[in-house]
Amino acid sequence: MGDVFASRVCASLLIHLGLPELVTESVGDYERLAVELAHSPERLSALRRQLITATQSTPVYNSSMFTKAFEASLAHIAARRLSVTTP
Repeated sequence: MGDVFASRVCASLLIHLGLPELVTESVGDYERLAVELAHSPERLSALRRQLITATQSTPVYNSSMFTKAFEASLAHIAARRLSVTTP
């Protein structure tokens, strides 16, 4: 997870991609996970497949999908704002 912006962004992306098990709390935890994955090629392959699938089906890595989702969010925010301010 870390204390710096980049590590928090990476953690957020991993969680969004459905891979929260890859987010670690410390350098030691990160090293242990890396060694564990290095000794488990089946698990590593499964994680790779999951990552490929997730990157193809989430807005984070699909600009068109991201734009549509972002626009829908903005429209929702605007509608809520109008409903609050309209008597």
